[in-house]
Amino acid sequence: MGSSTVAEPSGMATNTAVTLKPVIMQGTAFSRMEWKSINCMKKLVQIQTDIIFLSKCKQMDIVPKGLKILPFCPTDTGYISLTYA
Repeated sequence: MGSSTVAEPSGMATNTAVTLKPVIMQGTAFSRMEWKSINCMKKLVQIQTDIIFLSKCKQMDIVPKGLKILPFCPTDTGYISLTYA
């Protein structure tokens, strides 16, 4: 397999693409590819869900508990989170 050279009217030669044969996967190779595809789709769905959730939070002007920054309180040794004070 290789590429063939075709002369154009301008006199310059260009390479043409070679038709690729489809890869036929069977057995464990196909199964692995299938699982990778499923896992990838699950990750995409989770990301889309997170984006929708955070967009709704922004519209409603609320901050999810996991994204809140805890206030700090000055002490003799420095600062400490108010949850531990």
